[in-house]
Amino acid sequence: MNWTSSPKINIDKTLVIIFTVYSMSLLFTSIFFVSPIIIGDGHEYLGMTASFFHHLTPDLREEDIALREQIENQNGINFGKNLTYLGYYKSLGGAWYSYHFGAYSLLNLPVFAFLHYFNFNELKSFQITNSLLLIFSLFILLLITNLTSSQKMWLFLFSAFNPIVFYIWWPHTEVFSYSFIVVAVAFYLKKDYRLAVLASSLSSLQNPAISVFTIFIIIFGWKAANLHLRELFNLLICALISVIPFLFYYLNYHTISLIVSHGIADVSYISLDKIFSLFFDLNFGMIAYIPPLMFLAIFMLMASIAGKKLVIPSLWSVLILMATICSTQANWNCGMMYIHRYSILMLPIIVLICIYEIPKFSAKKINIYLFISLLITLLIIGPLLYNYDNGNSVKFNFLSKEVLINTPCLYNPPYDVFAERALGMEIDFIDDLPIILSYNGVPRKALTDYDGLSVIERLTGNPIKKADSEQIRKSKIGYINFENRIFKFPSGESELMIYDKIVIENVLSGSSVKLSFPDNGWYSIEDWSGTPTRWMQSDSIISLSSPDNITVKLNMLAAGFYRSRTLEVYSGGVPTTQIAVPTSFINLSVPIHLTKGVNIVRLHVPEGCERPIDKPELSNPDSRCLSLAVQNLTIKDVDYNISRAL
Repeated sequence: MNWTSSPKINIDKTLVIIFTVYSMSLLFTSIFFVSPIIIGDGHEYLGMTASFFHHLTPDLREEDIALREQIENQNGINFGKNLTYLGYYKSLGGAWYSYHFGAYSLLNLPVFAFLHYFNFNELKSFQITNSLLLIFSLFILLLITNLTSSQKMWLFLFSAFNPIVFYIWWPHTEVFSYSFIVVAVAFYLKKDYRLAVLASSLSSLQNPAISVFTIFIIIFGWKAANLHLRELFNLLICALISVIPFLFYYLNYHTISLIVSHGIADVSYISLDKIFSLFFDLNFGMIAYIPPLMFLAIFMLMASIAGKKLVIPSLWSVLILMATICSTQANWNCGMMYIHRYSILMLPIIVLICIYEIPKFSAKKINIYLFISLLITLLIIGPLLYNYDNGNSVKFNFLSKEVLINTPCLYNPPYDVFAERALGMEIDFIDDLPIILSYNGVPRKALTDYDGLSVIERLTGNPIKKADSEQIRKSKIGYINFENRIFKFPSGESELMIYDKIVIENVLSGSSVKLSFPDNGWYSIEDWSGTPTRWMQSDSIISLSSPDNITVKLNMLAAGFYRSRTLEVYSGGVPTTQIAVPTSFINLSVPIHLTKGVNIVRLHVPEGCERPIDKPELSNPDSRCLSLAVQNLTIKDVDYNISRAL
């Protein structure tokens, strides 16, 4: 590969301007406009930061707990006393350490201390530190001198504008690891292999899978030094920092990983479905957020194999091995911000693959393709960043919904991904099987165990194929894809319904009208002073199964979130009622005409929903989108039989 080089640093002025605007915008937004949140393992990282602040060690003590609780309470967050040691384990010496290593919290300490001493919100330290880390990594990219101007431009732009922006405001390690991988890529391209190994090793402190990339750099760095043993020794010395977490946990627990020793990760959890989902899953895979780059990276792989080149196939091997190590995690549909947290770690390597052989192609064609790729990426991540739905990990995104509705056989994710996103919560879903996704009354896909096959046949009226039945009998759990075709785009969410075991039993049992919540537009039940209450999104659905054609009354108490709202009720797609709902609870009674069988009633709030976190005067970190609170929702049929769902 013929890269142009220069003895002096000659930073392109355009990139400097982009870098300056990007950096200032990022810092300004993080400091003044984004309210801090606790999500994922942020409770632990805040605890470790407080520990480093008090005594420069990561063990959790009483003064650390008090400071963490104070900061969380000031931000409207309350974990409760029973979660004080969540994620912590008592060491052989009696100290409490987190099963996540504390390098990120230690790096967060300077900003945390500054905010603390000047009486600012310490919880903002994470988003400010993340912003500074990303800015630092991009600055290092500007210093690369042995790239063509086209390579340098696209490397910088795709490193700055990609799904990593989803994680900047998380009190989490994704930006930490991503930024140091970007630095490692920069020094690798600069042929400064020792610094590249050091940066990659720093990144691996929070995720050991990155060590695979470190090994790649060591091998190619040693090869570039003509296999001199002295250089291999130097590279290995630079990589020693990556063993610190293993040594730390061995000294304190006699195990190299608490995550493994407590069953949170294990080689038995590895599967091809999980490995390839990081690349191709329609909900959280890279294909959903950087599709043009993924296509280009695959093309580069095939071209390199055809040309008998080594570097790009080696980088793809690194990605597969990283994905394999990550797939040892038990909880695959973990908390995430749209794209999977582990996919984030691979983004810099995907970008490296895409820009590596740019000089071999027509400059005009490759630049046009990459410009269109950048535009598509921005069009995908822009609206998602604006909406910033913290609950996205338990929802199907637009792309996966359209595929599930129109061609369900094309999307068969790991079982927990389908189940938890269908049910709208992270749970042990086995007891909820079968889970059926239906569109406009037409079954599309089901996840079931063998016992659920007969239930599905009764509900849908469709016999299960013998081959499907036999496959599920052998595997104990599996998918049923219904063959009837639907071609509608966009399909619209209001007709999409999810049935779990409880809902199906309600539909199939009894002679009176049964009311069920098919997990569409409803949040989980909350206890409000002894009264079960559900929050609605802007669109919610209830299912009414009726033994006959009948008129019933839908009764409820409803109150608008933050302001008065309008409730529109639709039955069979036809509007029946429009009611003004104030912020205090009022009684509502709506007549509904039912036909024999399953009826869909849609509750729609035209003003939409709003998030408490976006209302500064509420001091509430709740990021759910709320419209109406609903209590005592009942159905009263002509025989005055009452079926209560709340």
